[in-house]
Amino acid sequence: MAASIDFDLPVQQAANSNVTSAHNILALAKECEGLESFVHCSTAYTMLPKEGNGAINEDHVDSFANGKAGQIYKAIKRGALTESLLVEQRGRVPLVIVRPSIVTACYQFPHPGWIDSRAALAAFIAMYGTGFLHTIPAKADVQLDVVPCDCVAERLIHGALAPMDRTSQAVVIHDTAGQEHSLTVGEIVAQFSRFFKLRQRHTQQRPYIRVMAESTNPQIAKSFQKDKRKVIRLKRMAKLFGKQKAAKSLDKVSTGLDKVFSFFTHNSFNFQSKQTITDVFPCFEKSSFMDTVNMGVYHYLLGGKELPEPCLPCFKVKNVSVILLSKNFEPEEDVTSTTGSSTISDLTEEYHGTSPVLGSRKRRKTPDAFYQHSDILRSVVDC
Repeated sequence: MAASIDFDLPVQQAANSNVTSAHNILALAKECEGLESFVHCSTAYTMLPKEGNGAINEDHVDSFANGKAGQIYKAIKRGALTESLLVEQRGRVPLVIVRPSIVTACYQFPHPGWIDSRAALAAFIAMYGTGFLHTIPAKADVQLDVVPCDCVAERLIHGALAPMDRTSQAVVIHDTAGQEHSLTVGEIVAQFSRFFKLRQRHTQQRPYIRVMAESTNPQIAKSFQKDKRKVIRLKRMAKLFGKQKAAKSLDKVSTGLDKVFSFFTHNSFNFQSKQTITDVFPCFEKSSFMDTVNMGVYHYLLGGKELPEPCLPCFKVKNVSVILLSKNFEPEEDVTSTTGSSTISDLTEEYHGTSPVLGSRKRRKTPDAFYQHSDILRSVVDC
């Protein structure tokens, strides 16, 4: 079970997706007498970057109720409401909580760079690759903790199949890269800038980008407003020529990048865990992984013909550290750790160009929505 990452839901739907749905699934799990494990995919960003004072300003309640899901999503997820609900009400259900950080394209399986989602980091890369993103509100020295999707999948499989008993403790598995295996915003931007300057088939404008933090410099503010006005003009022209869907999509992505993802691009998180990404991929290297991500977005989301280069098998499951939470846990309290182990060969077939889940590689015959929208907006501009 995983939470919703749709940032445009009304607040009531956002609460239903993240809290009510978890409560309903838990009720179903309690009726399954032979249930071996209940795995919930949460997020590593369950703690506030600063201590809370325990008080809620009543004036903020109405603003939350009337706000979009971008703000309420952060409040729900960082406050760990769903996790607390599951731990407190699970009874004897064997609960496993997996906490990934920023999830992006696969590192190796089913294929290097495979991705089908334009969320989070992929949105930045795809918007830049189509020529619509020239400014990122961020601090260049902030580290982004990014993990490949296939690493998260392995953690989920391990959590589901690891031996468990119906004790009064829940198991939490952290899936983060850590500072040692994370790049800064500046480094990531430099890599995908170099990548797309060599591949401009999908770029409607000359690719360039600036990373800008909050600043009172009037020149920087003027540059930022210029890029914002460009997006606004594209949206207006799309609506004028009956392309409301394209305009709405562009507005959704640009707004999400500015408001939602700025939380991650302005704050560095030092996740410390005994389990690291090299427990799954011993030969993991952060720069080469980002090259794989760029190529994956280019091929699978933007319709580029060039494929990510295959790499040698590098998949190993060592002893995995997990955290045990008591039934009445508080997220701020210290917790103890223990270990468990599993091997991927016990769980699935070897990967040699095919996946038992996804099948053989099939490149998309038609470009995804980003390229379609860039075509639409290009025709609007040409008019």
